[in-house]
Amino acid sequence: MKSYARSTFLIGYLMVFLVLSIGFLPVVYSSTCVLNVKELYLLAVSSSGGTYYGVPSELVVSLMPGSGDVYLSVEPLAELDMQASVKLAALISSYVSGIDYSNYSILVKIRSDAPIIGGPSAGGAITVALISLLTNMSLNKSVVMTGMILPDGLIGPVGGIPEKLEAAKSVGAKVMIIPAGQRMALSLRSGSYVDMYELGKKEGIRVVEASTIYDALKIFGYKVVRPQTTTINETTTITEYFKAWVNSSRADYLNLSNYVSNEVSNNRQTLSRGGVLNVVNNYVNKASEAVKTAEKEFDAGMYYAAASDYFGALVYLTTAKYIVDITLGKVKWDEILKTIKDEVNNATKYYLNVVTSLNREYINIVEVSLLAEIAGRVLEANDTLNSLPARQPTIDDVYSAAYTYWRAKSVYGWGNVYEVLKREGVNKEGLSMEKLKEGIQLLLSYATSALTYLQSLTGSSSVNLNTLLDRAENFLGSGKAEDLFYSLTLALKTATYASINTHLAFETNTSFLAYRLESAAEEFLRDALAAGFNPVVALSYYERGKVLRDVDSSTAAYYYDLAIMNSIWYVILSKSMLRKVSIEVSEQSTQTTVSSSTTINTVLSNYLALVAAIITGSLAGVALGYYLTSKRGHA
Repeated sequence: MKSYARSTFLIGYLMVFLVLSIGFLPVVYSSTCVLNVKELYLLAVSSSGGTYYGVPSELVVSLMPGSGDVYLSVEPLAELDMQASVKLAALISSYVSGIDYSNYSILVKIRSDAPIIGGPSAGGAITVALISLLTNMSLNKSVVMTGMILPDGLIGPVGGIPEKLEAAKSVGAKVMIIPAGQRMALSLRSGSYVDMYELGKKEGIRVVEASTIYDALKIFGYKVVRPQTTTINETTTITEYFKAWVNSSRADYLNLSNYVSNEVSNNRQTLSRGGVLNVVNNYVNKASEAVKTAEKEFDAGMYYAAASDYFGALVYLTTAKYIVDITLGKVKWDEILKTIKDEVNNATKYYLNVVTSLNREYINIVEVSLLAEIAGRVLEANDTLNSLPARQPTIDDVYSAAYTYWRAKSVYGWGNVYEVLKREGVNKEGLSMEKLKEGIQLLLSYATSALTYLQSLTGSSSVNLNTLLDRAENFLGSGKAEDLFYSLTLALKTATYASINTHLAFETNTSFLAYRLESAAEEFLRDALAAGFNPVVALSYYERGKVLRDVDSSTAAYYYDLAIMNSIWYVILSKSMLRKVSIEVSEQSTQTTVSSSTTINTVLSNYLALVAAIITGSLAGVALGYYLTSKRGHA
């Protein structure tokens, strides 16, 4: 009897517990799992019967507990590059907000009536939405945006902007953000260029250009405060070293110049045969012009730029020397090859010794950036060496030989910078070799994304860039420490090339592009300095871009972008620096600010609700159990 009563009590308990608990769980579980949600309109282009028209899409981004995964759901269909665009948006949003999302999962859901959604063109808007999601601030839905997000944090060019304005109007947008430099945009429908500012006025929409993700945030109504350091120059120690580098190059140049001058003077008749003297003089003149530029840069305090131009001068003059020596029978081609091979082998051994001495459990992040530069030069020297013919060289082959020789020499230049900073112990932030590998894999993923963007715009693939990426992947998978830095330098280079070429696919005004990138580089350098990172490499490339801006704007743009990549990505690689980035994204008074503790409190209350549900179910179950037991006893 007692056993039966006990069973009846248990059944009653379980019935009520399950009914009440299960009733509560869907609500509690869903609210516990979804920590935050933001919504925004996206702009896309569709076509019907050969006519293009703009269509809006609905974006919903959600934050959940997780391990850094980014999920994408698109209805009805996404282009192949959509996944890459979303991953890149998540990364840049993490950098801008200073919030590492590795303890969360992000769900990006897009709904549209368009059969195809332009993945890259939504990247900028998705990034803004994710920043709002991570910082838990309200999102102004009266603002819409079109433009890619590139790995350097810039807003990349897109197509179909006039048609997308139609989509903006259909959702009642008041402001439309477009990529900088695209005020005059090509209409897919008419095939003619349209002034977007004027078209926007007719439709009651203010059209605004954005160069970087920070520009876009300001237009959305956020107040963005970034670090304002007084200077972004190299440290005194590095400045003095670069000066010494120039002085050493100057001495090498003078010795070579005297040698070539004497040989030409003593053998003018022999060298005049077959036009050899003209070729020699051409290279001598190029070297002389490079030195003039280098000395002006030196006087202006731009020592890395001066060292770079002296590098070019030495290559030109060494080419002249090799031609003179071969013509006069002073040296054979195979002897030149042996000298160069020895130099490259020595440089490679130096690099391998440096890597071998590393602490695999902790590598200073500044050391990582410098080792990537050293690795890049070792790799290039070996590549150019392997491309040289064994016999019967052309003039171009002789130039390549000279370049290979001095490229190998430059390994020691950056090696000395590495040794100086290592002795000083600058930057306490670092990471393990395993974490570095994970970071490089991440960078390779986004380098691939950048290349995907470019290919989707141009409709063709770049064999060279694809080859670079393939090599980077192979190096990363080898398991060798030295190959990690080969992989890193190739990934940085590929992402930069893809980014610049994406801009150039739309922008014909390269001077304007260089100006925008210069401004962006300065801001990202300040971010890096504020994070506690000494961006030696980035500062050097920034300086190189400045001296080339008025001479070769396309090349200057490349160096500026390289400076940006070498700022932002090393901060990202060191996640401990990520949280230190002094960037405050706070909403202006016209918007409602949500406390950053809201999410935590919500989660806590949800868990309390879950506990309450269990307790309630238990108590009710006990009551019903007693009730059923007592009823059975009276019978």
